[in-house]
Formats: sequence, structure tokens, C-alpha cells
Amino acid sequence: ENNVQSISSSSEISHNLIGYTRLHGVFIYNIDGNSNLLIERNYVEHPSMGWEHENGIGLEAGTQNLMAKCNYIHNSCGVGIETWKSLGNHTIESNTVENTGLTGCAEHIGEHERVGIRLTSSGNIVTHNLVTGAGGSGILVAYDESKGFLPERNKISQNSIYNNAGISIDLLADNDYINIGDGVTPDNGQRNDAAGNKGLDYPVFTNVSLSNGNLTLEGYIGTASKKLKPVSGETWTIEIYKADDDGNNNGEIEEGDGKSAPHGEGKTYIASIQLSSSDFDSNGNFSKEVSVSSLSVGDLITAITIDNNNNTSEFSANYSVTSANKIYGFVFHDGFNPETDSYIRPNGQKDSYERWDDKQVPPTVYIKLCDNDGNVLQVTSVNQGDGSFSLTGVSNGNYILVEDADNDTGNCEPTELDGWISTTPNQVPITINDSSVNVNFGDFHGSSVKGYVFDDKGDGSTTSTQANNGIMDSVEKGIDGVEVKACKDINCQTVIDNVLTSTGGEYTLYIPYDSSYEGQTVYILEKDKTGYTSTGNTKGNTTSYKNPDNSTVEERNIIDFLNNAGNTYENYNFGDIRKLNIHPFQSYSVTAGSSLSIKHTVSSGSPGKVFVSIVSQNGWSYSVFNDSNCDGNPDGTPIQKSGNYYQLNSGNPISSDNDYCIVIKTVIPTNVQDGTKEKLTIEAFHDWINTDSATFDDNDSTVDTITVTTKTNGMLYLAKFVKNVTQNGEFTKRNEGKPCDILEYKIVFKNVGSKDIKQISINDNIPSGTEFLEDKYSGKDVFLKIGNNQYTGSINETPDTDGVVFTENAIKVNINTLSNKETIKPGEEGYILYQVRIKGDNCGL
Repeated sequence: ENNVQSISSSSEISHNLIGYTRLHGVFIYNIDGNSNLLIERNYVEHPSMGWEHENGIGLEAGTQNLMAKCNYIHNSCGVGIETWKSLGNHTIESNTVENTGLTGCAEHIGEHERVGIRLTSSGNIVTHNLVTGAGGSGILVAYDESKGFLPERNKISQNSIYNNAGISIDLLADNDYINIGDGVTPDNGQRNDAAGNKGLDYPVFTNVSLSNGNLTLEGYIGTASKKLKPVSGETWTIEIYKADDDGNNNGEIEEGDGKSAPHGEGKTYIASIQLSSSDFDSNGNFSKEVSVSSLSVGDLITAITIDNNNNTSEFSANYSVTSANKIYGFVFHDGFNPETDSYIRPNGQKDSYERWDDKQVPPTVYIKLCDNDGNVLQVTSVNQGDGSFSLTGVSNGNYILVEDADNDTGNCEPTELDGWISTTPNQVPITINDSSVNVNFGDFHGSSVKGYVFDDKGDGSTTSTQANNGIMDSVEKGIDGVEVKACKDINCQTVIDNVLTSTGGEYTLYIPYDSSYEGQTVYILEKDKTGYTSTGNTKGNTTSYKNPDNSTVEERNIIDFLNNAGNTYENYNFGDIRKLNIHPFQSYSVTAGSSLSIKHTVSSGSPGKVFVSIVSQNGWSYSVFNDSNCDGNPDGTPIQKSGNYYQLNSGNPISSDNDYCIVIKTVIPTNVQDGTKEKLTIEAFHDWINTDSATFDDNDSTVDTITVTTKTNGMLYLAKFVKNVTQNGEFTKRNEGKPCDILEYKIVFKNVGSKDIKQISINDNIPSGTEFLEDKYSGKDVFLKIGNNQYTGSINETPDTDGVVFTENAIKVNINTLSNKETIKPGEEGYILYQVRIKGDNCGL
């Protein structure tokens, strides 16, 4: 019979060893649990051996508010824990129910009871129990209106239920199966009053992905067309479990879908998520993330729903945990702005307005995920509108992401889009390490031209065979900041694109698709950088296209070709060298009959022979000397004139990047009048090595001014230089700039005579189209340096006490007043600095 039976209040039934009973192991009925009856820590072995309707522990007719805790029920011929006809609100916690509904027990008649725990009442809490080996469902919520069984609000939470003959949690809707359960009840998107726990639907997941210990769950409760969610103020719970599929848990997921999917069992509790109405979007979908510690990619999970009233669902279908890592990004039309329907210069980066579609239907593009052995793992097409793509569930590892014109799953080599060129690499190595990766691919509809502007001096030596040939040799470096244009016509009336060369001298020009450009000649024009001249160019290979022997300087700065979209025209290179330069411009004040030595420096940017000619305005006689060490002292005898030229360095070539000096001597005629001005024009000519020597390849000139006066008490040397401050230039005798560029002028002076000079006043007109800049030198307007001493002056002093005045568009500096020096002694030298800005619009912004 019953081993322990109670029909009256008792405080505790605990620590008993109960076994091999004909009926119940523990049988409680007509007891109100308000008397705090606790059934705890009992070992019940082989109960109900003689009758199929008896159980391990029975909390039955008339009972409520009882607690069965930490009991071990093993090898029961009937139900492990039963609530038949009870009033409910029991707590069933931390029990082990193992092997229930055994066959072969005596006196069993017909279909006997096989479930682990059966709930026929409402308001029960079943938590932290282990239920395994049941001959039917693990936990059965048994609805049977004919018996008065209307169970609801039963919370079944954080149990371990596995290896049972039926499903883990069974919400009975067919009372013919009240002893074993009726299997999976698929979601139908509505409550069912004729089923246990109102037939609450389980969750359906559309994404179960794991990244860096965070599990992302996306999905809904119910069906795709009829979804359930909590009303405002309610909170529902989804509990996630590792699934243990023993092969007998299959059924539909949504009513009528015809599927046979495993549902559980729910062996290991993992985590919970809380859902309020605000967690669902307008379509009834949720997306939540929860931290987990015992879950890996590839594991199977299942889940239950617990609503605001503790109704608990059956277990959901099983879902494989995928990697939450994804590779996502955009393919974009680089250089096209759909907002303005216009092309801009591509930059290899996705700007906010750039999409894949434009004024034409874009080609179909595919993104392939490949392993390092060239196997295609995933393929997706990009969105034809915004160009977006996403590859999901990517496991940790190293991959190659490929942008491709075809979706061939057997080939990871990219095929370019017809009529397009890539502005970003179309093969990108990536590493996935518990994180997602963003990659964008840029494409330009048109063609491009690539090349270099380079310093064509070879190795700079006088024996170089590579200098001045218009070919970019390995020893030659690029020149930065050179403007290169793509033009529709040879005079560049229509500019297609323009750019400045990079630090390494490289440039890329883009020609957008346009029917007027297709199959037509396009011209690439290089504008020589200030101080440079052209030696030639190459067109697509290492063979000289234009060079000094077959073209003019202007022709060397142009390359033309037939253009077609989808092509990249490479190695369109321009060779330049620094121009020959003879400097400086100088002014002298001398007396009649005195001797004068004038020093000039010749700078060459490429090896070659250098010649000079001199022209005297007044027919004075001059001698020209080599000054190879540039110390101002002539080397031996004068250079012998050959025709109109003096050949420097004894007729030998001069290497590049070296200054070579000459000294020009004269004796001022004694019969010239006071105030006579002599203009001496010195012109230098360059014959580059490796070119036709019949003609000069480059030239430059300077003019010295000599003023004869009886009033001078010394001999003054003046020279003027300018640099572009905005472009970080150097001081040269001439320069150029763009609107708003700042120029700095340097006027050098030196007493080259044998007597002191008094009252030196330097007046200099600022160039037309510029404006004088104040406060550029520690709050002052002019800088003066004499020897190691420095002075600054202002144009705004009233009265003027520093000798600095700006009037009639000229800066005037009295050297003696500003420096407070009475005289400038022989050999003493210095310079003044001032700055101007080239006028332009909005220069101050």
C-alpha cells in the first residue's frame, strides 16, 4: 500500500528511505499547505509497483501550497510527482525524478502513467528539477475538462529535462494522452483555453548568433503571420537551454508548416531574457542580446516562453548557434553624387551620399568569401540601390573577401565590371576574431590614367647614361606638387580632371563615362613646377615617347591617347629637371676708374655643359673667370671666349645639384659721367648630356645694375630673392604663386668696398596684385639682420623713429636708423625681410 500517507496537517515529511511500495511512495491529500507541510529529502525507490495510477510523491485531492523539495524518486512504475485533483499553488523544487512509467510492473492494466511530473492544477512552481528517463513527457501540464483539469499559471523554470520518451514540457490539448502526453503542439499565434497553460506559444528564432560571449536572439513568439507579445506593463521571459535531441521530440514549428523539427529536450539552462512591449518592433519581432559563458558556435539551443502570469510554453524547435560575426559593407559608385547628378573626384572612400545606383542601372555585383586556399565559402549579391551586402555566421579565422562581376562558386579570382575600374582593392584579406568586419568596395564608371612626374637627372653624375631621356629609370625619384590635367582638347579648354602629384611624384586622373569621351582622344597635360622644365615623357611603357631631340618643351608636357571606359592607362610618365639658374640680380654703386668683381652662381638640375654670354649696355669690357670653389677668387686666367660664349669648367660637363661659380671683372671707365647706369646681362645656356649637342636645351639670365657716382664713400652690393611661404618654397630670384599665397622677399646688402657706407636706404615696390602684410615678425612688419644682430620695425609708428615706412605701394627701410648703426663697415652684410599676399577672394577665411 502507500508507504507514507497523510490526510491531516503535519509540518514535515523528510529524510525517509521509501521503497518498493504497491501504491504511492508519499501520498498527501486533503491537506492545506498553509500548515507549512514540507516533503523534503526523501529517497523513494520503486514506488507504485502494484498499480499504474499511483506515484512516487502524490500531492493530490484537496491539497494546495505544499512544497516538495530535494527528493529523489527513482524507478517509479507511475508518475514521479503527481498533482491529481489538487488545488494547486505547490512548489516542486530541486527534485530528481529518474526513470518513471516503468513497464513490467504488477497489476498494470492498459496504458499506464509514464510522465515524470504531472500538473493538473494551477499556480504551481516547478523549478530546478532534474527529470530524465520518463516513459512519456518530462513534465505534463494536463488539461482535461471532463475531469475538471484546467491547469494554467504553472511556472516551469530552469529545470533539466532530457532523455525522456516524450517532449520535455507538454501542454496537453488532447485528453486521450493524459498519461503520456500528446507531443509537440506547434505555435498557432493565439491562446488556447483548451490546453495546459493556455497553450502558450514558444519562441521562434530567426537569428541565434554568438560573438565574444554575447548571444544575440532575434525572432518572435507565435507564427510569422500572427505574433504574440506582452501588453504594456507586462514582462515576459524567454529561457534558453542547451538542447539534447534524443530523436523523439519532432513536430511542426508553426501550425500547418508540414515540418518535422526536433524540439529540445531542454537539458541545460543557459540564460534568460526579459521582454516588454517596447522590445518588439511594429512587426512583432524582438532582438535581444545576453551574456553567456557555456555556449559555443555549433551548439543547439531550445527555449521556452513564460508570460506575465507564469504560464510556461513547451520547448521551441532546436536552433544551431551560429557565429554572430559578419562581414558587411557597401559597394559604391566612387566619384558620383546622386544628389547633384554630377561627378566628383573619386577618393577610394565611401562618402555619405555615394550609393551603387546612379543615373544608369548599375551592373550586378557579387561578394565572395573565400578561404586562403581559394575555395568559395559564401556568395551574396549587393543591393542594387544602396550597394549594401552582408555575410553572416562567419567563424573566426582568416579569409579573402572578393568583389566580383560573376557568382562562379568555383573561382575566387575577381573579374572587373565592364566599363568600370576599382578605386579600392577588389581582394581584401580579413581576419575574424569574435567581431564583425566592415569592408567597402569602390568602383568608378569610367577610366583612369596613372603615372609619375619624375626628376630625370639619372644619378646626377656627368657620366650618367640615363639622364635627360624622358624615361623614369630606377635611380630617379618622383617630384611632388606638380599639376597634371586630363583634358578633352589639346588646349585644355575643357578640363576633365586635375590633380597634384603625391610626395612620390605619382598621380591618378579619372575620366568619367561619357559618350563624348568614348573612343575619343584625351590629352594629359603636365604643368612644369616652378623652377623646372621638361625633358620628355613615356606613354604606357619604358620607351621614350617624346624627348629633347624630337619635340619642343610644350610637346613634352602632353600625352594623348584614345580613351575607353573600364581601362586603366598606366606609366604615362613625365620627366622634368630643375631649370638652369644663374643668380642673383645685383646692384652696385661705384666710382669711375674703380675695379669691380661680380660673382655669380650657376645651378643646374641635370648634368651637362654650361656656357655663358655677357652683353654690356654701354660696351664696357669684362673678363669672365671660373671660380670652381665659389670663394669669390678667380681660378687662374680668364676664360677664352668662343664665338659669343664662354664655356665653363674648361668645356667639361657639370654634374647636377652642384653650384658652379664665375667671377666677372671690369674696371669702370674713368671718363664716364656721374649717374651713369650700366646694365650687364649675363645669360647661361645648358647643353644636357645624352641629347643632341647642336642646340642648347635650357637657358637663364640675370641682369646686374652698376651705378657710377662720385658721392659714394663705399661700394654697396644688393641682391633680391623671393620665396612662396604658403608652398614651403625656397628663396630664388623669381617665383610664382596662386591667389592668397604668401610671398616673402629678401633683400641682401653688403659693403663690398673699402670704406664705410653711411645712410643706406632701401626702397622696394611691392608687386602689383599683392598686399603688404603687417605683424609678421614678432608683431612687427619688417625684419632686419646685420651680422648676428636682429631688428624689427613697424610701418605704423607716428612719428617715424625706426626708419620703416610704407608709402605709395613701396616699403622703405633706412638700415642705419633701424639698426641704430652710424655706418656699415667694409665686408659687413645683412638682409631685410617683408611679406606680401597675392590678392584673392576670401583669403582671410
